[in-house]
Amino acid sequence: MAFLHSRCFVHGDMKPSNIMWFGPRDRWKIIDMDGLRTPSEVVDMRDAEFYTAIYAAPEIARAVAEEGPLRLSRRLDVWSVGLSVLEMKLLRPAFQSKWEACCGDGDGEQGTPSGGPREFFRWLGSSADPLGDARGLCESEVLQVVAGRMLLLDPLERASPAQLQQEPALSGPLGALAKPALAEEAPEEPKAKPKSAWQLFQEAHKAEVLEEGFLGPKVVQELHRRWKQLQAEGGEELAQLKAREAEMRSCLPDAR
Repeated sequence: MAFLHSRCFVHGDMKPSNIMWFGPRDRWKIIDMDGLRTPSEVVDMRDAEFYTAIYAAPEIARAVAEEGPLRLSRRLDVWSVGLSVLEMKLLRPAFQSKWEACCGDGDGEQGTPSGGPREFFRWLGSSADPLGDARGLCESEVLQVVAGRMLLLDPLERASPAQLQQEPALSGPLGALAKPALAEEAPEEPKAKPKSAWQLFQEAHKAEVLEEGFLGPKVVQELHRRWKQLQAEGGEELAQLKAREAEMRSCLPDAR
């Protein structure tokens, strides 16, 4: 990341799945470079797609919620990398539960979304401390650096990658991490989770929404609007979706 920033690039979508181990050269590398942006570039966030919501910095969230422009900064990446490191402690994205609560991807009542992506972005953009209780888990020296120098609401207060390289907690033990190794036995597959009526509705209508020209976060927002309308009107489609959800739940091994 320090190298990218020194060449005046912003990655924009830093997250664990974009950090991969390359065995032949025995090193970690950042991937997904085809969408690199430049600092000070002004982006219309109404149709922007360069970021992933649950790793996005608060300033991205505010611009999306307000449907306004955003001047890009290299400190966007610092926030996202901080969340990626924290995820190694939490074993799940720090904001996954909040995203699920807003967008209905979790175990809410029939998986029904409450406010959609816009609610999540409003929360992230306006919260005084979005990390909340997760900050209490930052006990190690590494996580203290992450919480105190990377996951700060004001992007100007976040440390640059060059500054972070000078932190003893980051320059020592992380460099001695063991190489990743393939497990000898395949990990146990997680138990199947039935899809909710809302998720089935998204699968059925996402292509249609894309064909109509919706992009970025507006795709889920439009799907959410149509789902709410379907719930209000009722009808055969809603009944079929709920019937499919019930059928999928009944097919689980532990279903009673």
